[in-house]
Amino acid sequence: MENNKEQYWKEKIIEWEKSGLNQVKFCADSDIRLSTFQYWKGKLNQLPKEKRFIPVVLQSKDTSTEPIIALGIDENFKIFIKVNFHFEKILGWPGIRNGN
Repeated sequence: MENNKEQYWKEKIIEWEKSGLNQVKFCADSDIRLSTFQYWKGKLNQLPKEKRFIPVVLQSKDTSTEPIIALGIDENFKIFIKVNFHFEKILGWPGIRNGN
């Protein structure tokens, strides 16, 4: 169960991330002690991250094309994957590793 302090500091950290300011400037502008801000930022980073799910949409523009899976954050960022794509093929690519 999340307490009020954790929620307050999560909101402050999100506010800081959106501000584009460095921590020193953000804390000075917000009348927050830098050491307190850094303590809570570190503490909250140690908590398990919330799992976020991205909707998966199966698309097929016409019957002559293969169905695809479209993964997207917004209209500017989408990844299209053919349904019959063999993911094991990319395990040999640099920087790609098996999650097991």
